[in-house]
Amino acid sequence: RIRTKADGEYVDMISNTRRQWYKGKQITLADVLTLKLYTDYDRLQFELKKCFRWDQREASEMSQAPTHGGQQDAEAQVSRTLLEKRLMHFFHWRISLQVTLQKHGEALHNLCLYHGVNEKMILYPHATTQSFYGPLSTSRSLDVAKTFATDRGMVLK
Repeated sequence: RIRTKADGEYVDMISNTRRQWYKGKQITLADVLTLKLYTDYDRLQFELKKCFRWDQREASEMSQAPTHGGQQDAEAQVSRTLLEKRLMHFFHWRISLQVTLQKHGEALHNLCLYHGVNEKMILYPHATTQSFYGPLSTSRSLDVAKTFATDRGMVLK
């Protein structure tokens, strides 16, 4: 059986959410489902991660485009509503993932991992670290990461 190895807590500074657990706590069905949804359903994972991939160019163009009888405003509102719904759903899933991983996960030291991104993005090479918000799937296999990157994307090491 999978059990927590130590007492611990997770504090989410964004939502001011705090979860605490004690050593020996058995993994719950909800914890397992949280992990399985993330690891086994790539399409669902992709849809929920869209809230972190809001296309800034598209948003800018929408706000500057002339309206035609309110159609542009209505389209922008629909887009915004869909984003808000994704954020609401992702919020609870993200907290569940973070808590489950903190409770039952183990630190990986000196392990080379890859992450495939299906679109190129701007990274700041002079920054000492890069920040990512939300779950980040990795693989020890460069080939696996390349399948997620596709021809339009990139692989991060």
